[in-house]
Amino acid sequence: MASDELTLTNSVAAFVRHASTGRIAFNRVSGSIYFDLKSPDLQQVLEKIASSHDIAVTLDSFNPQQPQYKELKAALARARKVPGVDETKLQRAHKGGGNQSAKEDVILANMERWRWIPRDLGAAYVMVNIPDYTLTVMNNGKSVWSTRVVVGQPGKHATPLLAETIKYITFNPTWNVPPSIIRNEYLPALARDPTVLARMGLRIGRNSDGSIRIYQPPSERNALGRVRFNFPNQFLVYQHDTPDKYLFSKPLRAYSHGCMRVEYPDKYAETLLSISQPEEGYTAQRIRSLYGRGERDVNLKNPIPVYLTYQTVFFDQAGQIQTRPDIYGLDKNVTALLKGEPAVAHIPVARNYGGTRSVRTHAPARHRYKVVEQPYSRDRTPNFVGGGGSSYYYGSDRRESW
Repeated sequence: MASDELTLTNSVAAFVRHASTGRIAFNRVSGSIYFDLKSPDLQQVLEKIASSHDIAVTLDSFNPQQPQYKELKAALARARKVPGVDETKLQRAHKGGGNQSAKEDVILANMERWRWIPRDLGAAYVMVNIPDYTLTVMNNGKSVWSTRVVVGQPGKHATPLLAETIKYITFNPTWNVPPSIIRNEYLPALARDPTVLARMGLRIGRNSDGSIRIYQPPSERNALGRVRFNFPNQFLVYQHDTPDKYLFSKPLRAYSHGCMRVEYPDKYAETLLSISQPEEGYTAQRIRSLYGRGERDVNLKNPIPVYLTYQTVFFDQAGQIQTRPDIYGLDKNVTALLKGEPAVAHIPVARNYGGTRSVRTHAPARHRYKVVEQPYSRDRTPNFVGGGGSSYYYGSDRRESW
């Protein structure tokens, strides 16, 4: 009896941990995922279950309670019984062929990712679904606004998965070119054509430590457009406007270096500020009146959570199942780990979420530049544009406020 008691207790503890924070550690899936997960207190869990009048209900309470998770759970039950229309859509979207197990795998992968997301999303929040290329603002359980977005390219520029808080909006932002782009793209371009940056509207300066700085002042041509939405995070990504509006007409929109480009930033800003501080009467027209040359921050008096998610299977407002391609291969990675050795799958691995490093360019000796990794966005400027003149500025040390 004692052995059985310990076995049962261990089984309950494992279930609660898996239901609360996931069956696998998210950082085993990708280095571009981070959620601040808190493991459940085992003593409190056992006390709660011991005093429960309905063990099944109590155990289920540790699962995500979001409607999308419950819909996925129901879809999984249907998939495990008899294949139907819903499962046929899963088969087409994920190239599962006639393999019933593949249909179940993609549902399980999406359920697993929901376990990483905070249980309480907040009364108002922003949800980005990366494979769907959409951004949705939710308020009191309802979708109040949605728009198309451009996300990061597959591979090293993939948009990360995270939960953060939008704290302020920057109008007329300066774009500080990330050191990786300076090193890999702009310094080689300068070696071929010394006027190329000036024609792009970029300026060159130095930081206080002597490292090179390339930046783009506020303008209509600025890579960040007229508005930037800031939610400080270890991946150094944010949401912003863009001059490349043509990308929003494409069905597949994975073109950035990690940041999210928003199709209608003025309406997005209006929606956020109307929720955060409705008494101030922000409208899209008023927001456009702020566009100009000077950079300006507007703080959200009530910061709004933002969730960058990866939902390849979800349910639309009509309750119909929707599927999207696994553009980053996360379904594949999650499935492989879920099917792997349980004793290994849930063990976290060490990840560096934002280290710094210095890089020297191979310039002539008397013009050697040192490029230092700084906390700038990973996003990039548009392709080279025409223009004339040469404008180089030195000595400025302006950096992003986070």
